[in-house]
Amino acid sequence: MSDQYTSMMKMAEFKEFQTLLKRVLEQRGRRRQENITSLEYFFCKNWYDTMMNSKDQLKELMKDKKELRKLIIELNEEHKIELDDLERQLEKLKSS
Repeated sequence: MSDQYTSMMKMAEFKEFQTLLKRVLEQRGRRRQENITSLEYFFCKNWYDTMMNSKDQLKELMKDKKELRKLIIELNEEHKIELDDLERQLEKLKSS
């Protein structure tokens, strides 16, 4: 996601928040309660979106960790094979 898009989304969210807060402060009675409910929903929705984004990031990190672990194991096995080959070559040189 580009920084400009993210910035625009944050501005849109902030404007929506401003509008809802203004309505809560200006209204009285039943309408005020309806606007308070809308404001609470706004925060719940944003909190949910943030949590889902965090969850997606965590999944991505765990996937990367798993891939890195596999890569380390593969490299370790390759190095073991190379070391064994070098040790055999050394033994051959010592014996000749």
